[in-house]
Amino acid sequence: MIARRVKLRLTRPQTAALDGWLWSCTGVWNWALAKLLEREQAWQRFRDETPPPAWAKGARNPKWLASVPGGTTPTAYELYALLNGHSKRMGLPIDLLRGVVDDVVRAHQEYRRGEKGRPKWKGKRNRLNSLRIKSCVRLVDDHHLTLPTIGAVKICSQKDLVDLCANGVKQARLQRLPRGWYLTLQVDAAPKAIPLVSDETVGIDFGFTTLATLSTGEKIANPAEYRRLEQRIGQAARGRHRRLLAALQQRLSNARRVRNHQISRDLVSRHQVLYVSRDNLKGLQRTFGKSVHAAAIGQLLGTLAAKCRQAGRVYVEVNPKQSTRTCSTCGALSGPTGQPGLSVRQWECGACGAPHDRDINAAINTLRAGAASALRVTARAAA
Repeated sequence: MIARRVKLRLTRPQTAALDGWLWSCTGVWNWALAKLLEREQAWQRFRDETPPPAWAKGARNPKWLASVPGGTTPTAYELYALLNGHSKRMGLPIDLLRGVVDDVVRAHQEYRRGEKGRPKWKGKRNRLNSLRIKSCVRLVDDHHLTLPTIGAVKICSQKDLVDLCANGVKQARLQRLPRGWYLTLQVDAAPKAIPLVSDETVGIDFGFTTLATLSTGEKIANPAEYRRLEQRIGQAARGRHRRLLAALQQRLSNARRVRNHQISRDLVSRHQVLYVSRDNLKGLQRTFGKSVHAAAIGQLLGTLAAKCRQAGRVYVEVNPKQSTRTCSTCGALSGPTGQPGLSVRQWECGACGAPHDRDINAAINTLRAGAASALRVTARAAA
């Protein structure tokens, strides 16, 4: 499954129509959420007021809870049945309404499993900004597609888009972003293979001044996209230009995403095994909040791991404990320590006298720690 996002070049009537879709589906979201919460509250009242039978051995027995009338929240199919006839009255595609119901049910299930917070009501302050369409999108050519009740829509052309969607569009999601409307297409196609230029093994240490340092000595500089837009973002925030601020933040997000895809593809194409230092980003963010957020290391790690799985590479995360202090030549703990030691980028081992670059030394130690863990796993498997 491949996801491809395209920008829509809408006319004013088409933009107004999609804005109307969002507002109408906001009511559908709130209605479906009310149905889910109503059933959940009725179930809780019944459970509190009705004592469990003796065989249940407690009020939390799953078999007894499953037998309680209305004990489960409404399924998406139950809500589908309640929507019969409303598609024509509202002038909206039925797949659009069902997509909203699916989103609400999924959000509520994630809340009940403890994965996310409770779904919130939608309105003017908390707007619904995306709509899922199951199978109503038809691609005409690289420049046009059709949407139900709207007709032909121009899109910003993308290479090989028609060939990619030859087997049909499995699912699509309309999304209103600060810089316009976008459509994300999910198609059943195999991703392009990433050719392997060399089968080397590498250790990678991530940072903020230097985005990534390889054990080979290569350094990937941090483009610092936020620093280039920081002044304009501050001016827009102080001037309360909300649309301009949102557009600048979207541009910044796009630049980071493109940069991370390019870097991760380059690393995957040049290495067969990648040992990556997995730092505590949440802990670092408490001290270096702006730098951690601007570097987007978490997104880069996720993109790198996904491309390694896609290309059949070996991706291993390594605990970076003492990687900057340990001498990669003799193994002594002689590197700079503490908060003041972060500014020391070049240091010399007190035990063997070997000079070190802080980041390159950490990358080499990451490579050795990853290789050692792989050997231990192999030895246990052989035993």
